[in-house]
Amino acid sequence: MTVKWGVHIPADGPLSEYATWVRDVEPRGFAALGIADSQCLRRDVYPAMTIAALNTKKAMIGPRVTNPLTRHPTVTASCLAAIDELSGGRAYMGIGGGESAVFNAGLPAAKLAQIREYALTVRDLCVKGEAVYQGKPCRLSWAHRRVPIYVAASGPKNLHMAGEIADGVIVGNGISPEAVTDAIGHVREGAESAGRRYEDLDVWWLVIAAFVDKDRSVAIREVRSSLAGGARLLMRFGTQGKLIPEKYMDAMLKLDAAYSPAQHVVRSGAQPNAELVDKLGLTEYLADRFSLAGTPEEIVAKVKRCEAAGANKLWISNHAVDKIGFMKRWSDMVLTHL
Repeated sequence: MTVKWGVHIPADGPLSEYATWVRDVEPRGFAALGIADSQCLRRDVYPAMTIAALNTKKAMIGPRVTNPLTRHPTVTASCLAAIDELSGGRAYMGIGGGESAVFNAGLPAAKLAQIREYALTVRDLCVKGEAVYQGKPCRLSWAHRRVPIYVAASGPKNLHMAGEIADGVIVGNGISPEAVTDAIGHVREGAESAGRRYEDLDVWWLVIAAFVDKDRSVAIREVRSSLAGGARLLMRFGTQGKLIPEKYMDAMLKLDAAYSPAQHVVRSGAQPNAELVDKLGLTEYLADRFSLAGTPEEIVAKVKRCEAAGANKLWISNHAVDKIGFMKRWSDMVLTHL
């Protein structure tokens, strides 16, 4: 198979441990590393990215994902250029509307126009050294390094916009065949509207929930909090065009309303969001749409379906307490079969 793999490792433990975690990324077969930008819940993304740059050699490194609200674009551009310099040209910027980083700071999610303006401003700062942001000039005088920009998108409008302006896309609307086909269509339309080709974009599929176990029920139980987070992202800015079956619509709306940003994707202790998934009867639907969770055989079969639908770059999330153990299990039980 020709599937390429990325892994997301949030800095949700001491930074002294982070170097040990990221050193395991490349030997386990992962080509991309994403790091959470969620200052209220986890260690800051840029110290973690610095550690990652110094302890990897080939993997691309970046925030998965940042947002337009918690940092001025000059700050982000300067940080990205420094990481790109330190890593030998391996930095990227993933950007979206914001989840735990903005809601736990008392802010609303960024709108489409804000994401677009911010992304283009960061690009201009990195490439040209100057830009206009919110009607005012800003500068980055010390670096001119083109850092690829990846837009994280779940809905039709965001996917279209990503196709228009981004170097790559992190698709978050699911990995079921129908979700993959739908996302490709929107990204392709966006690219072609800007005189570009879909084939020239680096498109990754966000696997929101990932866990492998010989017992499928154990694997699904491990990822319920992540499934809730995936549902929350999908519901942002409405339900239109989100491919949500009518029979699950009411439950999805209730989950969105009751979701706790303070407990965003936790795997230990109290897990109110995970309990919501079970209580509302959404576990199987969300697992099918957003996860690679189950037995090795089930995961391999689902990866083959993803690839057949057009998703051949899969970016899993490592929210396990034992992060090295998670990557070892994934490599030994899944990647060796692919």
